[in-house]
Amino acid sequence: MHLPRTSYILIFGLGRSGFSMARFLAAKGYTVKATDKDPSKNALAPELQHLGIDTQVGFHDPETFVRAGAIVVSPGIPLNHPNLAQANAAGVPLFGDLDVFNMYNQTPMVAITGTNGKTTVTTLVRDMLEASGTSTFMGGNIGTPLVEYLLSGTPARMVVAEISSFQLDLARDITPDIAVLLNIS
Repeated sequence: MHLPRTSYILIFGLGRSGFSMARFLAAKGYTVKATDKDPSKNALAPELQHLGIDTQVGFHDPETFVRAGAIVVSPGIPLNHPNLAQANAAGVPLFGDLDVFNMYNQTPMVAITGTNGKTTVTTLVRDMLEASGTSTFMGGNIGTPLVEYLLSGTPARMVVAEISSFQLDLARDITPDIAVLLNIS
């Protein structure tokens, strides 16, 4: 699975994950646009524009969605959003942050998901690995976006990832070395 380079990649949502994803894809040489309806995200626009990322904050232009080569949907954005439905009908592929991370990650990964206990188990697994002398990066739904590991350039021997159901919604090609499914309710 690959992101197309024929057009721009649209980042839909500029929370922590979307902001990091926009920076990461720009660093990889993609043409990136970003959109978020929340006017408070205007504070992020100058940094993104400095990186050559066109931003639309406070509104969504439907044409921006249907003209994209692909859309990376931030976790938590409903997949039935009208602009996503239009883009999908126009053949624009949708990606989540997990698939993009998986395209570039070479470090073994433990992925932890479920309804309850994700943060506790993720933290415990990281602590056990660190206590055994294994350098780790902990991220995902726990607060630090996974692509921050790729942006950091600091190698670790293991990625420990808390994965939410929102992140799994679009995951098609995630291949953790160890997967933990906690209780589901």
